[in-house]
Amino acid sequence: MEGFILYLLAGLAGLIIQGSVLKVILPFNAVPNLVLILVVFLAFYRNRLDGPFFAFMLGLEYDLFGSHLLLGPNASAAVVVYFVVTSFSKRLFVESSFTLAMVVLVASFLNHAIASVITSQFIPTESLWSVLLRYSPFEAIVSAIVAPLVFKYLKKFLVRADQGRTHDQAWSK
Repeated sequence: MEGFILYLLAGLAGLIIQGSVLKVILPFNAVPNLVLILVVFLAFYRNRLDGPFFAFMLGLEYDLFGSHLLLGPNASAAVVVYFVVTSFSKRLFVESSFTLAMVVLVASFLNHAIASVITSQFIPTESLWSVLLRYSPFEAIVSAIVAPLVFKYLKKFLVRADQGRTHDQAWSK
C-alpha cells in the first residue's frame, strides 16, 4: 500500500489539469483522460497485488470529480482496463511510444464502453454505439497522443518513488 497517497494525488492533479487547463486550451472538447493514462501506467509498472485497488480508487476519483453522473462506472471500468492491460503487459515492449499510444487508444475505447454500459443501466442515455462513435474517438486519440509524454514524467516521479520497495508480492515473478 506504499505510494497510495502519491497515486491518488497524481490522479487528482490529472483531474484538475484535464478539467480546467486542457478544456480551455484544446479545441472540440477533446481532452485526454489523464486518469486512464495513470491506470495504464499502473498496469505496466506496478502490477502488484495492490494494483487493482489503486485502479479502483483512481476510477472512483474520476467518478467523484470528473464525471458527475454516477459513483462507480468509471471505477469498475478502471479495474477492467487494469486487468486487461496487465494481462498483456509482459508481452509488450512498453518502452515504445507507439505501443503506449496504441494501448491507451484501445484502453480508452474499452473504458468508455464499460462506463457507458453501466451508466445506461441506471440513467437513460444515448446508445453505446452513439457514445463510442461520437465522444470516444476524440478523447481516445488525444489520450493516445499525450500518453508517451505523460508516461515519461510518471516514470520519472512515480517509478523512482517505488524503487527500493520490492518486498510486495507481484502477480508474477
